[in-house]
Amino acid sequence: MGMGMAFPFERIAGCVLAAGASRRMGEVNKLLLLQDGIPLVRRLVERYLDAGASRLLVVVGHEAELIRAALGDLPILFVDHVGYNEGMGSSVAAAMPHLSAMELEGFFVSPGDLPDLTVSAIQLLEARFRQTSLRQVVRPVHRGLPGHPVFFPAHWIDRLSVLRGEEGARRLIGPGDRVLVPIDNPGVIRDVDTPADWG
Repeated sequence: MGMGMAFPFERIAGCVLAAGASRRMGEVNKLLLLQDGIPLVRRLVERYLDAGASRLLVVVGHEAELIRAALGDLPILFVDHVGYNEGMGSSVAAAMPHLSAMELEGFFVSPGDLPDLTVSAIQLLEARFRQTSLRQVVRPVHRGLPGHPVFFPAHWIDRLSVLRGEEGARRLIGPGDRVLVPIDNPGVIRDVDTPADWG
């Protein structure tokens, strides 16, 4: 990984969700699938670091020790989420107290399984977020489908801290709250849920 000349995301933190059991993959933890010899979750976290996201939280739960080992030497913070079986919304909520302890103007949320997400897409979304004066939710779309990462103003920390189970933030975001950013690259929407997605 080359940290390059990426301008750091000043006062913007990131939250990568890596706690789920990935049941639809069968026995395999999808976040540990190898992509060019590197675990998928590590590839993604490295891309966020390369893009300039210098403050990253990674929420761990299922096989936490293996995820930690895959990421261990990277400059990130881990959030242990014992209730990870409740679903992704609960993982988002688990990270919020840690974000609220930071001096932030905004943050982004990302699942841990985006194998094709590019550094340039991340940087474009962060730039668009700044253009809203960090006051609107910024979400990528590819061919009409909503993707990740999603950038939130800091005042959304309280709103997202009440998420439960599989509930995502989507129902909380009204049309007036958000800016949708078209991204040509499908990496913002391609995730890995089943063996077919990976094959």
